[in-house]
Amino acid sequence: MPVPRPLSRFAAAVVVAPIAGAITAFVATFFVFLFVRRAGEPIHPDGAKAAAIFSFWALLICLVYVVVIGTLAYLYTRITGRGLSLTTALVVGLIAGVIPFAIPSFGRSESLNSAIAFPALAAVCAIATAWTFWKVALASGDASL
Repeated sequence: MPVPRPLSRFAAAVVVAPIAGAITAFVATFFVFLFVRRAGEPIHPDGAKAAAIFSFWALLICLVYVVVIGTLAYLYTRITGRGLSLTTALVVGLIAGVIPFAIPSFGRSESLNSAIAFPALAAVCAIATAWTFWKVALASGDASL
């Protein structure tokens, strides 16, 4: 039976996991500005600024998700003594992190590409955040990547 990690690991995960989500948002958004453009079109000069804005909001959103869902997951492992699998963490992260952003995105978008863009960004941020939180706060000491 895996033993949950101490509270200090949970506190570290609450700090580190949202930062991982924010870094992922910055890299993904900046990648879009650098590489996804029409042929012959120059790189948008405000790509880094837009990526920074997205990463700031991703940091706040990921922090709220980690505090709420991460606390519930951590308490579950402490109370039951059973660890959650990485698969469970990723599925919960994707469901909780993508669906709330996908529903309004598909309702307001004019094209499929614009409808998919924001939920896709939410998905990569959710995966990075959930994996980091699981690895720092929930994985047993012998857990591999």
